[in-house]
Amino acid sequence: MTNNFKIITGVFYTTTFLFLFSFNAFAQKQWSIFIFLNGDNDLWEAALNDFNELEVIGSNDYVNVVVQIDLPGRFFGSPPFSDTRRYYIEKDADGSNPDFVSTKVWPESGTQELDMGDASTLSDFVLWGIENYPAEHYFLVLWDHGDGWKGAEGGKKNPIKSLSIDATSGSEISVARGDLHRALTTITSFLGRKIDIIGMDACLLGMWEV
Repeated sequence: MTNNFKIITGVFYTTTFLFLFSFNAFAQKQWSIFIFLNGDNDLWEAALNDFNELEVIGSNDYVNVVVQIDLPGRFFGSPPFSDTRRYYIEKDADGSNPDFVSTKVWPESGTQELDMGDASTLSDFVLWGIENYPAEHYFLVLWDHGDGWKGAEGGKKNPIKSLSIDATSGSEISVARGDLHRALTTITSFLGRKIDIIGMDACLLGMWEV
């Protein structure tokens, strides 16, 4: 075996090893599911139930499931916490543990209270998710109360068209005033394309007008 052949063979195997290592290190999953779970109101118990339902399946080799959840203060009862948190959803071994088994990934320390009724809070969460959990496809779920596209009580003026009502701040993400549109536009601009799927887990938001 000539020295030139040895060198070429060594370079080939080294390059191949580095390529495979790089591929495994930076391989993306097929889907990342981001769930904007606003329980900062009278739905906090339902929010906890849905969180536990997510842990029945959890993330896997093909799918990341990431949740931003916010719960209210004691005005609505006794929630286990009242701040805003982000979790990487992990599988509950037997599917029956009422406590969270998932890993809290934000904030790393201390507490943070975010306004879940602010459109920028929504877009910030998704942009953070894309940066930290890149995937081939993205699925965004908006979870909370929803008012859809309907007239306000007493007439058709000042229509109520919103979602994600935050009881702590008293704010909500408007559909009619363009809050939701601005959040999705920010996400689209950052990603370079539209989110693949948007799911509305809220009342009256599956209508054509929305």
